Amino acid sequence: MLEGEEFLRTGFAAGREIAKMACRTGHGVATLPGWEDVADFDFHLDFGESSLVSIEKSGLGFKVAAVDGGSATLLDAGPFLVGARRTGYVVTDSACNTLFGPKTKTVVETFTLKEGGLTYRKAFAKACGREPGKGYVELEKINERLRELEELTAAKEAVLSLDEGDLLLIDGALGGDASKPDALFAELCESASSRKVHIAGVSKSSNLNIGGFPLTRYVERLGRKWLPGRAWFAEITKKGDGTRGEGALSHQFGPIYVAKLDGLSYDAFRIDISAGGGADAGEVFGKLARLCDDAAYPGYPYPLALAHNAVAFEPDDLSELRSVVQRGAMEWGLLQDGWDELFCGFHDILDMNRW
Repeated sequence: MLEGEEFLRTGFAAGREIAKMACRTGHGVATLPGWEDVADFDFHLDFGESSLVSIEKSGLGFKVAAVDGGSATLLDAGPFLVGARRTGYVVTDSACNTLFGPKTKTVVETFTLKEGGLTYRKAFAKACGREPGKGYVELEKINERLRELEELTAAKEAVLSLDEGDLLLIDGALGGDASKPDALFAELCESASSRKVHIAGVSKSSNLNIGGFPLTRYVERLGRKWLPGRAWFAEITKKGDGTRGEGALSHQFGPIYVAKLDGLSYDAFRIDISAGGGADAGEVFGKLARLCDDAAYPGYPYPLALAHNAVAFEPDDLSELRSVVQRGAMEWGLLQDGWDELFCGFHDILDMNRW
């Protein structure tokens, strides 16, 4: 039970900061006296009604490949842990009927402080043909980094099943960072472009922001105001020239958009479209909108939902994998007492007895 006033003071302070950021966009907050400086905040985005383009569903007879991955920590002993990861893809037609898959791959691996970084560096070098940049990778992140490399490898395989005018959907943004290297994305984009396949990266969450406020929510609010009940997209970058205003984003693999893909849905997503493939944005978004009619996932491409469900770890999956790891350890001579000493931390004891 929470006691005292400190959590109230800090909680209200945090809430006030959230409200201040929301007030800058007029996002469901009344401007309070003394907040005029906040309400006048300049977002450096030149948005008007013409920035939002209505989406009309288009395209029939095209195929879609959707790629996703999931990872989890099975066991954590401190200086080493056991991680599980699963990647895969599914291919559907434009009516979201499954044509192939889901094809998945599950890996269980032990990572130590000494060897974990080396494992990642070897996998990176194999995938990219070069060593990763220097920098410390936390033990807990190594499994996730490997999963992201394997997602791109799965995408390179999936694109081979597609033809001109088809879509390759990736969970998350296009573009390189420490865990999603540019070299792999460039190779994937080149392969897709040569087949005239369009790549779309759909981000369920995004750290793009305006003054700390989520950019997708800001544009989403404008969409409800200017195009109520409609599907729409808005480009938030202009490649290379920054014409969307000071601080505008640029992207080497193609422009970045915020889009609501179904008029009856509530959520908008960051969507990156590859520069190759030979189609304009309206055609790609028209095809994406055709994939977003499922009542369980309104406004979200159903093939990506299929891929997500195929690779996600359910609690029963993790429990079964832990049991498999434990049986393997005991067959090699580890006693139950030794297992408990490794993986039963005092946090577990505290949690078991707190009620």
